[in-house]
Amino acid sequence: MMGTGMRPTYETERIMTDIHEFGHLLSLNSDQVDPYAEEDECSTLFLDEGCANESSYIYAFYQEFWGDEESDQADDYVNDYAMSNIYEDFAESRSYFVLTARPDGRTIAEDKVRFFYDYDELVMLKADILGRAASWIDRNIED
Repeated sequence: MMGTGMRPTYETERIMTDIHEFGHLLSLNSDQVDPYAEEDECSTLFLDEGCANESSYIYAFYQEFWGDEESDQADDYVNDYAMSNIYEDFAESRSYFVLTARPDGRTIAEDKVRFFYDYDELVMLKADILGRAASWIDRNIED
């Protein structure tokens, strides 16, 4: 499993949670998933939220790392919670993408974090999130 290198505080825990939850919003919104599709009409990945669009982040993540079977190897995930399902694997891997340096190893967990670097818009969003998070922490941490 990968470490974040962070010492959790209330502020960092809150930011980590917000980044994780935003990962769900990013991957499951109506631009990414068709909420009106029926399961038998879905040719990609059918989720509780609907049918993943062919160009969606979560479908690309699914194709690259999940396919037809999931791994039960803890080392294939950034943490234990990511092992829960594809939703949590995506959100946790994306959180590590946002909050840690680009990994240079060749584990599947590190490949999952590097996956997000393939999308320029997500790299730019990472920079924006980190800037806003730093500003929020600066304003809200008492000395």
